[in-house]
Amino acid sequence: MQIFEVMGKKSDLSPRKVALIKVFLDEKQQSQREIAKRLQISQKSVNRVSQAVKNGRGYSPARVGKCGRKTKLSPRTERKLLQMARKNRRATSQDLKKYLEKFGVDVCASTVRRKLISAGLPARRPRKKAKITPAMAKKRLNWAYEVKSQFADDWSKVKKPDYNLLKIYEVDFSQKKIYNSFSLQYTHLPKI
Repeated sequence: MQIFEVMGKKSDLSPRKVALIKVFLDEKQQSQREIAKRLQISQKSVNRVSQAVKNGRGYSPARVGKCGRKTKLSPRTERKLLQMARKNRRATSQDLKKYLEKFGVDVCASTVRRKLISAGLPARRPRKKAKITPAMAKKRLNWAYEVKSQFADDWSKVKKPDYNLLKIYEVDFSQKKIYNSFSLQYTHLPKI
């Protein structure tokens, strides 16, 4: 016993599939069920096209595009939603829902989140800033003063560059800096 998978209507038939159905029906070599299985659509869709051909009218779906419930947000209200979300990054989906209610649009918070995700604005938890108490700040300042006094004499050990050596190569260091990638940063220096 062969069990056929029940296929509900997922979306409107493309013009190409409608044309294929018409060709298979004209050949009369396959049943509607076999055509449906071959094209991976429901048998009712094949029957609908067959009835349209028999009655002499062309088959066109009642709706264009995907089937399903239409969105509550118009393009204008969707732009307003995105504008508000970009303006106030810390606004929750509940806050944005209340903002949309001012325009007379009643949507749930999950719809707001779905629209924001599709626009490239997924929700993220804000980074927490390290809490610095006055006592911690005082300790850090004291540590900085200690380190400064410890290493103050180390700068006297650093050699100063010999600018006469650089004049031999005639390198012009007065030119402006160009900040490119790290590998291109020092390309104007001579190789020794």
